[in-house]
Amino acid sequence: MKHATITGRGKITIRILLYWMTFVGIYMTGGFIGSFFPGKSHLPGFSNWISGTLAAFLVTWIFLRWEKSSFTSIGLLWEKGTLFRFFKGFLLGSCIFFVMVLILAGYSGGRLQRIPWNADGYTLIAYLTFIPLGLMEEVAFRSYPLVRLNQVFGIRVTLLIIALAFALYHISMGWSIYVALAGPFVWSFVFGLAAVWSRGIALPAGIHISVNVLQNIIGLNGGKGLLWKISFPESHLARTELIGLSVQGCLLAASLIAMELFIRRNGKESIYPEKMIRSGLGDK
Repeated sequence: MKHATITGRGKITIRILLYWMTFVGIYMTGGFIGSFFPGKSHLPGFSNWISGTLAAFLVTWIFLRWEKSSFTSIGLLWEKGTLFRFFKGFLLGSCIFFVMVLILAGYSGGRLQRIPWNADGYTLIAYLTFIPLGLMEEVAFRSYPLVRLNQVFGIRVTLLIIALAFALYHISMGWSIYVALAGPFVWSFVFGLAAVWSRGIALPAGIHISVNVLQNIIGLNGGKGLLWKISFPESHLARTELIGLSVQGCLLAASLIAMELFIRRNGKESIYPEKMIRSGLGDK
């Protein structure tokens, strides 16, 4: 494989930065316009995430057209194994999340309390919002950007750049720097590695959506439709925070180790996109 020049790297980097800026700009503009329409309060975030998903696909299409390319060239297409890979990711994400919560609760004195669940149409919509939300972010960060950056930087640098961008994106949405780095930055390596390993975004989308859903179920994001409520003793709050950071640190370390094992197994750091991501929403 030919080594990319500094000029080539700079060109791709600027193009991806422009891609992200365009996506965020369209997404935020759509949300601003939508806020003027009545009835939005009855659809908590759903219309935002739908418009955001459409914006992600639209911006991807625009940049691919600019390059005279297509969705197929980056593997962003539907195949028969798409749903299987998605549910596989959902199960994997659920397992990772439950292990992390059990460790956190076990070492910090946390308790899971069962909450009576009164499901209604509003609650159903609240959970459905996580589907377009996860898909939107996977398209915007783990499809076109991942393929193009990997062409010139290799997997290590690519996943780092995307993790930083993913954290900055959440900061632009109002998240604190601390939370964005402790959460989205770390999980971005998990999603990115899943995309590289599975050659698509169906698996990371499943992981992503499952984590968001389970966070809501146990009340970690203050959403509707809780099934359990996790609480921690006030006297152990500092300890709980330290353990939480440690768990996130272990997840990051495990992701980095898995990345190195993947690179070693494939014999090179950078993999051609047509080999790395053959079916963006399909099977391996």
